[in-house]
Amino acid sequence: MIRNSTLLFFLMLVVCGNVLGQAFTTTPSFPSPDQPITITLDLNQAQDDRAEALLDLSQKGELFLWSGVGNEDPFEYTPEEQTDFGAALPEPFEFTPLGDDVWSITINDITSFYGVPNGTEITRMGFLAKNTAGNAQTEDFVIEFVQGFALRVNEPASDNVFVTPGGNLNISAETNQTATFTATFEGNPVDTYTGTELDFTFSPPSSGTMEITAVSGTSESLNASFNIVLSTPTQVQSLPAGAVPGINYNQADDTEATLVLQAPLKNSVYVVGEFTGWDILPEYQMYRDGEYFWTTITGLTPGQEYAFYYLVDQNIRVADPFSAKILDPFNDPYIPASVYPDLKPYPAEAPAAGDDRLSVLQTAQVPYSWEINDFQRPPQEELIVYELLIRDFFGDNFGDGSQSYSNLIDTLGYLERLGVNTIELMPIMEFNGNNSWGYNPAFMFAADKFYGPADSLRHFIDEAHKRGMAVILDMVLNQNDYPSPLVKMYWEDGQPSNESPWFNRTATHPFNVFFDFNHESPYTEEFVDSVNRYWLESFRFDGFRFDLSKGFTQTDYGTDVGAWSSRDEGRIAILKRMADQIWAYDPDAYVILEHFADNTEERELANYGMMLWGNMHFDFVPALNDPSSTNSIQGLYARNRGWNDNHLVGYIESHDEERIMYEMLTYGGSEGDYDVTDLSTALNRVKMAAAFHLLTPGPKMIWEFGEMGFDTSIQKCPDGSLSSNCRIDRKKPRWDYLNDPERAKVFEVYRSILDLKTENGAVASGTFDWKPSQETKWLSYTGSEGTLIVLGNLGLTEDELRVPFPAIGTYYDYFTDGELQVTSTGYTFTLAPGEFHILSDQDLSPTASDLVPFELGEVTGLGDNSARRAGIVSYPNPVEGRLFMEWPVNQKVETIIIRDIMGRPVATYTPSGNNSLQVNTSTLPEGTYFIQYYTENTVLLDRFLKK
Repeated sequence: MIRNSTLLFFLMLVVCGNVLGQAFTTTPSFPSPDQPITITLDLNQAQDDRAEALLDLSQKGELFLWSGVGNEDPFEYTPEEQTDFGAALPEPFEFTPLGDDVWSITINDITSFYGVPNGTEITRMGFLAKNTAGNAQTEDFVIEFVQGFALRVNEPASDNVFVTPGGNLNISAETNQTATFTATFEGNPVDTYTGTELDFTFSPPSSGTMEITAVSGTSESLNASFNIVLSTPTQVQSLPAGAVPGINYNQADDTEATLVLQAPLKNSVYVVGEFTGWDILPEYQMYRDGEYFWTTITGLTPGQEYAFYYLVDQNIRVADPFSAKILDPFNDPYIPASVYPDLKPYPAEAPAAGDDRLSVLQTAQVPYSWEINDFQRPPQEELIVYELLIRDFFGDNFGDGSQSYSNLIDTLGYLERLGVNTIELMPIMEFNGNNSWGYNPAFMFAADKFYGPADSLRHFIDEAHKRGMAVILDMVLNQNDYPSPLVKMYWEDGQPSNESPWFNRTATHPFNVFFDFNHESPYTEEFVDSVNRYWLESFRFDGFRFDLSKGFTQTDYGTDVGAWSSRDEGRIAILKRMADQIWAYDPDAYVILEHFADNTEERELANYGMMLWGNMHFDFVPALNDPSSTNSIQGLYARNRGWNDNHLVGYIESHDEERIMYEMLTYGGSEGDYDVTDLSTALNRVKMAAAFHLLTPGPKMIWEFGEMGFDTSIQKCPDGSLSSNCRIDRKKPRWDYLNDPERAKVFEVYRSILDLKTENGAVASGTFDWKPSQETKWLSYTGSEGTLIVLGNLGLTEDELRVPFPAIGTYYDYFTDGELQVTSTGYTFTLAPGEFHILSDQDLSPTASDLVPFELGEVTGLGDNSARRAGIVSYPNPVEGRLFMEWPVNQKVETIIIRDIMGRPVATYTPSGNNSLQVNTSTLPEGTYFIQYYTENTVLLDRFLKK
């Protein structure tokens, strides 16, 4: 590695930009703050994936400088015009195109440009390049200003250089003052020169260290050194028995570990780390066994953490893709010590001043001691899932130390009280950056350190299991971000190369972000199976929600979203194979897909045992805001989609959608004095939506704070403005809503409904019926423990709702003290706008009171012969064999249900355009039966006696 007698030498390397890539240069080459500076930027060498969009620019006024100057903080002083990252900047901030994606900009008076106070010393300049909208940019670059004597090595450009035996190496160095240069190799003199530039050619006799010393006319001395490695062919040797890709610890010897890297088509790999002094040493060249490279590291101190990386084909630095812990020079410094105590710092001696991630190995680790070893997962159809993003669940300020796995443990009591039995964490695999939704993963086996140590995550899952709660991980296997070693090892022209065993060069489907896995590749299959098993085994997650599962396809759909959503046999096979591998290891693990594909495909996957997200947001919101819309919520019920099993995880909000409270408060309709945009009105409509949503059969999901009427727009920016560019920006939590009596009532309604759903036998196992298509809606259950009916008016004016009751008796209004004596099988309710009720033939009043402002109003019995009054006849009555039903030709009957005296359906018919129906009743037991005729606008009732 390059060793420096002074910090100044290292700082001068930074002036040249990315050492391996030369992303930028400066004129003069040794800049100072008291003279003009020209920056020349080569966008082709930028490392941030957001910079790819800048390659399309070519005109002045399209690329802008965003910069600052300072000392420790290189952005301490910024130009006063530099205020809006999402807007264009004035002409002095415009880069000039030079062609081939190379740009330049000149700043003539640095102190004036940045408004540096008189007499203030500045030592650093930070900058990046961005487009007009600010949605494409380079990474941050830092220029160190020169003060005094300085030395820079220009060739070789790397701190480790490979030379073939007998080959020559060009060496050049320069200073900003006349100096005497001396070059030595392994202590032996090689060359001397006096001037400002040293240039010579050297043929190294062996691997070793080249040192260059420069002495100024005032006898000030600077020196630097770099490592020269004679490249030799990789030795072939069989992989040790049982060794797998990643870090293999020897359980019998805590002083060694075997490292294995799968790297098809590569020729050589060295392991470099703290145990090599960060030098590339011949003895750490890895052996090859087919497409696997491996070596065993010995002499390790048990329990000590060692940082390392792989050098692939002499020029690609990557961490181990199977690392359970990663060191990140860009983001680790911003992790609070309270969240991750004693986090190993990124080694200052690491290559190129820490330009990428490093892996960590540690022998003799103490395994987490699990307390719960016999957790019984809730049945699939009874899941009540709470989706949350740790980043946005705690704390007023990002990075204040509250966003942690540990804080989740302290919140389990709240979630338990709410009534959820499953927690779904948005992605927590090591992602690029700290401030993220997590859908840009880079290391699939590492828990992101921004939320705390991995054992804190295990502790959270253990504590959740103690309370009977399952924990699901939002798994991202459609894509990886650039820091992923699997991406970086096969990289060409800003995207994965055609040689990549894991990734498509170009994504096969719309909506892809970052880099698209090839799920038909056996390499990807093996990797996917390893990832899934790891999180089930090492952390005891109870299953996964697979993000963008519709993207698991090799059919090239281009940008055609409609075609992409059509049935795809290859995708079905990919997902079944993956699920089979999960269930082979963990037969009860949940497999949930974010799919949104053709219903025949979703039905097949659901019938196979998987669950699928059911997004009802775009049906519920119009119903809540503008009831004149024709939106139906019947898709919330899996059986209405033709599925055999109720494997639809229905939801009305998730991380992806605008908040329903915000939409009502912003776009809600009004009629007379009734206004949906009124806060109290909107909160009560949220309660009604919860009743219909949560009490429809099947697994359900709630997005964080939806139970309080969360109303912060998904497009809210940190400065309070609204922009689609801010969709994934942090949204502050609203725990303060629990101190608001009206918001607290929403929570109690959610809690009470969930208690009813999980404890009531009718909901758990009953027969379900509903009318979801009109402004006034109802649903009902009849089960072994009784009957439950939900009814509500989503309209903006008073309306009547006719509800069939499956059995007579006393019904109790769940949220009030109201009672209803049912003496016939049908009643008409007069409902105010937004009014809803939950009726049960059991007295199941919730613990809290005064949660809704509604009392049972005018109710009119339909009578058992309302069908006859409408001209519908059934005969003979009593009946022994065939029963005839007839209705007027202008009366459209959509469905006919025959129920027994307990309200249980015994037969259902769908007339096919006729105005009559014949039914054979010979198989029915003797007794009284009810007939329900479902017409376009109502339900009409009749009864008959079977002899």
